[in-house]
Amino acid sequence: MRRRFGRSIKIIRTRKTLRKTPRKTWPEHVYKFIGAFIIIALLTGTLRYLPKRVNDSEHDNVNDNVNDNVNDSVNDSVNDNYLYKDDDIDAILKCKLLECKLSKNYHIMAPIIDDRKQKYSLKNLIEECLKHDGQNYFIIPYNIGNSHWVGIIVEIERQLMDKPVIKKIEYLDSMNGKIPNIVTETFKNFTSIKINNNREIYNQNDSTSCGPYTIENIILALTNKKPDKNLTPADIRLKHIKLLHSCKPEF
Repeated sequence: MRRRFGRSIKIIRTRKTLRKTPRKTWPEHVYKFIGAFIIIALLTGTLRYLPKRVNDSEHDNVNDNVNDNVNDSVNDSVNDNYLYKDDDIDAILKCKLLECKLSKNYHIMAPIIDDRKQKYSLKNLIEECLKHDGQNYFIIPYNIGNSHWVGIIVEIERQLMDKPVIKKIEYLDSMNGKIPNIVTETFKNFTSIKINNNREIYNQNDSTSCGPYTIENIILALTNKKPDKNLTPADIRLKHIKLLHSCKPEF
């Protein structure tokens, strides 16, 4: 009994000794190494971040200089004698509609140059306006005799049961000329309403600014605003060039 009792005491003491033995830990120099590594990583990340911010600020300065150079080049590139072409009219008008937030309500039809020679005549475009599902306002840049730009705005009224009908026609001519017979006779095939050309618009005093004025007169009609009497043809051309640089830089 004593032996067994004494043996059991030894076993109990041994177990208590094992419980009191502290857990094995990493050497102190390992912790120092890990701490130093974390500090170096943090410092390296900060040092990398600082030059990046400096480069960003330098990049912003470069962009500002580029924009200044673009503006200077734009100011120098205004040609008062340049005659707007059909692709100029189309591109600038689309940018103007986006600028005025009118692109969802109005649709620009293909510009017509010399109705007798072009595939898409005024009659064809009017038929497309009546068939078009969506917008009710249609912009038709029209070049009379391949020598003078005017604007035509057609408003279409759509009803559930009836066919679409022309509700309003607006003719915008910066030279306040008489509406050509080809325009009046073409619209007579679709409606009996009178073409309106009494809106207060920009009037040109030269022979080369019909394109720029046509664009601005169309925007005046769409926004129902009056012309700025202090705005010159050079000012309008400059606005259009800057708008193209920002809206269609690839143009």
